[in-house]
Amino acid sequence: MPLLRVATYNIHRSVGIDRRHDPERTAAVIRETGADILALQEVEDHSSDPGALARATGMNAIPGPTVAGPDSNYGNLLLTRLAVEQADSLDLSWGQREPRGLIEAWLRAPDGALVRCLATHLGLSRRERVYQHRLLSALLTREWEGPTLLMGDFNEWHPFAAAIRALDLLLGRSPPCRSFPSLLPLLPLDRIWLKPADRLLTVSAWTSSLARRASDHLPVVAEVEIDRLPSSAAGIPATTRAMADTCPSVNGVRSLGRLPVLSRTANPAPRDYDKRPIMPGLDFSPARATALQTVTEQAHSGSRVTGLT
Repeated sequence: MPLLRVATYNIHRSVGIDRRHDPERTAAVIRETGADILALQEVEDHSSDPGALARATGMNAIPGPTVAGPDSNYGNLLLTRLAVEQADSLDLSWGQREPRGLIEAWLRAPDGALVRCLATHLGLSRRERVYQHRLLSALLTREWEGPTLLMGDFNEWHPFAAAIRALDLLLGRSPPCRSFPSLLPLLPLDRIWLKPADRLLTVSAWTSSLARRASDHLPVVAEVEIDRLPSSAAGIPATTRAMADTCPSVNGVRSLGRLPVLSRTANPAPRDYDKRPIMPGLDFSPARATALQTVTEQAHSGSRVTGLT
């Protein structure tokens, strides 16, 4: 069965901890992970050059912007070396909070297996995340017996949070990896789930010196095996394709329509599997993690930071 490397990475608009905007450095981190499928968050994609990351990494790029500006779009992006059968955008926005979305992509593995991949970035408010996790649960209960990948920045650090436990029950346990902040990673904000869970072989933060500087998050990288189950060797479920074509809600989640696929070449070849070990992240006490979570919430809200010494 094919062995793939997948990853999730909040690139912080390609602004590193040195406050330098450096898209080439971001692309270098992506290349060094050797990922075949990679979910990106906080991507600022300039409208004059929307395929820049596709060319810089040699991968298919599926943009899922959540905020549109006059000169650039901002939001999620899925990169993959696999063939893309279909990709759709789903709305996870709550109230007046920052718009949030999810990319649902159907990818064809080298052995012909069809993989359902969900890539997202959830909100900062707990009430907002509760609502978004309900939508995720609805999506995950759709009829599909093939492999499912769920990746992204879930903005939840507590291992016993109800939302994380609910996803673990639906998909199998996702091992937490401390990925934020990149210089001294304390909080497991970034997660990867795979169903079936026993095909999730390893999960760890990518702690290269370049990754520590390129963003305030570290990439989280996993090695997975993809089975060619009878259902996953077939095409996209007919109900899924029909619903996406007419753009209604999907299990109660509003569909925003079909997404384009940007690529440097028409059919980028999968890279040979990278045998380099995944480096473990640093480990710190729960008390320290709690203090940093407080600081993070204060910083995002614009209030005075008082929680960390």
